[in-house]
Amino acid sequence: MTRRKYEWQTTLAVIALTLLAQPVMAAPWADVGDRQLRMDVEILKSAGIIRGPVNSWPLPWAQIDNGIDSIGDVPLAPHVATALARVRALSDRARLTSSKQITVAATNRTQLVRDFGGGTREHFDALYHGEIDTGAFFVSYGAGYR
Repeated sequence: MTRRKYEWQTTLAVIALTLLAQPVMAAPWADVGDRQLRMDVEILKSAGIIRGPVNSWPLPWAQIDNGIDSIGDVPLAPHVATALARVRALSDRARLTSSKQITVAATNRTQLVRDFGGGTREHFDALYHGEIDTGAFFVSYGAGYR
């Protein structure tokens, strides 16, 4: 009975921490696993907004910011304007100086084939990840359980 009680307390604690967690976004590099961001960067590159190579990820946010900050108020096609708005929102989040993330995932059917996008690798996955950016250096740390 006490083991079962402990399991429930642990489960409730993990759920509570998950609800309090904020996504990690404070990185000097654009996230490799964000497919929407990759597509938006390609759209902005094709429109001439982002300069330089964009085919080698991760991309530095400085390269992306240089393009999106220099665009001004020129008329853009609707799909380009939408992509620009999404990238600007992610860029603002990337300028944070610190962040923390707690991820918990569970499944009864683990994936046989996985990609970089995620998904649980075992029946239960838990991850704590944090980042600090002081300007002079960037620290990313984390711990996980499978």
